[in-house]
Amino acid sequence: GEGEGEGEGEGEGEGEGEGEGEGEGEGEGEGEGEGEGEGEGEGEGECQEGDSRPCECPDGTLVDEFCDDGQWGGCPCVGEGEGEGEGEPIWDPEDPPPHESCAITPLTDLQWPTFVVTAMTMDGRYGYDLDGDGDLDNNLGNNMFLPGLANPQISEAIADGDLILLLQFAGARSSSEWECLAVHQLLGLPVDRSRPHDEQPVFSIAPWCLDADGQPLVTFANATIQEGWLYAGPADWDLIIPMEGEEIHLPITATRLQAELLPDLGGVALGVLGGSVPKTGVEQAFDNVGIELPIGVEFLLGPPDLDTDGDEVTDAYSVGLTFLAAPARIKDSTPLPE
Repeated sequence: GEGEGEGEGEGEGEGEGEGEGEGEGEGEGEGEGEGEGEGEGEGEGECQEGDSRPCECPDGTLVDEFCDDGQWGGCPCVGEGEGEGEGEPIWDPEDPPPHESCAITPLTDLQWPTFVVTAMTMDGRYGYDLDGDGDLDNNLGNNMFLPGLANPQISEAIADGDLILLLQFAGARSSSEWECLAVHQLLGLPVDRSRPHDEQPVFSIAPWCLDADGQPLVTFANATIQEGWLYAGPADWDLIIPMEGEEIHLPITATRLQAELLPDLGGVALGVLGGSVPKTGVEQAFDNVGIELPIGVEFLLGPPDLDTDGDEVTDAYSVGLTFLAAPARIKDSTPLPE
């Protein structure tokens, strides 16, 4: 006889019960899955090592899928998948391993390994312990307002080529071990939008991301690569949120960077940025684009959670972001400082 009900859980298929009685239907609910979620075009067919192709994540984000050991590795969607508690940490960052300190490598060589960010998400499940209490801090990533505002805008701008974030590993020659290097964060301008997708994209450097001496305004100094992981920072940088023709620049101070690198510097499999956003910086960022907050920033974001000056008054918001990146090149004709 048919079992009563359609099976527990949210699985596929109603199924018919075997034998008599109430019997639960075959193929009953499989429950909600966990994990990072994989988008369209995952793991199909053979490929050449180093190849990439576009794929779409469940949230509509366009990212690059890479060839791994002759097989497509699946769409590397960041922070997706059902079954994870919202805001519940799902990774455990490590302190940078001991390594030799070195001076900042200046921007003098366009051939250093360079990567373009293909996805970036404000995600409450990632971050760093910024106040020393043993817990991950990511106030803004768990906010009810800001991620819903920022994430779709950032994803669309990256996919459309309107926001090109470049990371240059100045001094790196290996993705497994490199004692000391500098990570320059640059803004790019497209050189050729019609390139075949299996070729590395080529960009020139936007002059407004350089200082008067032609050096990057943002550099994660004293970085190291050990056992396939990059550790860098702290550094101060701006999170750019495109918004109706304007750009909201959220200043993030003392930002840490940790990233898992693909073999042979083939890309960033998972990168995590985390730091603090001064409350005054949030107010100034909105004011710069003409957005008035007559009821105060705390009405939208809640109270700050970090005390950055030691006066026992919280004055900044913690934030954490995840990102993916693929290999890229900087145009040879880009002017460099002498």
